[in-house]
Amino acid sequence: AGSGRPFRVDGLANRQQFARTLTAAHLCAMPPDKDGNCTKDRRKMCGLAGKHRPSEDILSTLFGKAAKAVQVKGSEKVERSFLGGLNESQREAMSEAASKSLTLVQGPPGTGKTTVAVRILKAWAGSKLRGGGGVLCASDSNIAVDNVVEGLAREGVTVVRVGRPETARPEVLEHCADEIVRKTLNLTSRKESS
Repeated sequence: AGSGRPFRVDGLANRQQFARTLTAAHLCAMPPDKDGNCTKDRRKMCGLAGKHRPSEDILSTLFGKAAKAVQVKGSEKVERSFLGGLNESQREAMSEAASKSLTLVQGPPGTGKTTVAVRILKAWAGSKLRGGGGVLCASDSNIAVDNVVEGLAREGVTVVRVGRPETARPEVLEHCADEIVRKTLNLTSRKESS
């Protein structure tokens, strides 16, 4: 996939999503034109306008390519309160995430991915060095998103879950964007807010 390392995409039940994932992988792996724009092949393949290009942080995370680092303003250390109860690997992930603009949390089931993700996101959300902007978290699994939303809400972080509310667990519905809009506009049903 451009880096000389093997790249694997698993085809599962949803062919359309698989095709989009494969297209996105090709899009990321293709080199930009000299001026940084998309190549004609890339535009043709993806139907994108000329200026669209994945961020260097995303490319680096996916393919291990050298990327210019996006630094937070100043150096940031993780507060001790965020490290309590974590094992060495989890503490290391927290420390690494403190100075990054993009972090990937992965691992086998039961290794504390949700705990670490919630703590990283809470630290980022409360960081004065990050300019007070919002933080985006994404996953390929609705269950994982719900777990993170639930964890952040429990930690007192304002969280909005974007996506179809019918895919969310009932206990996180109040954090769904559609539900927030419905309540704000005093609508009685979700159909009225669509």
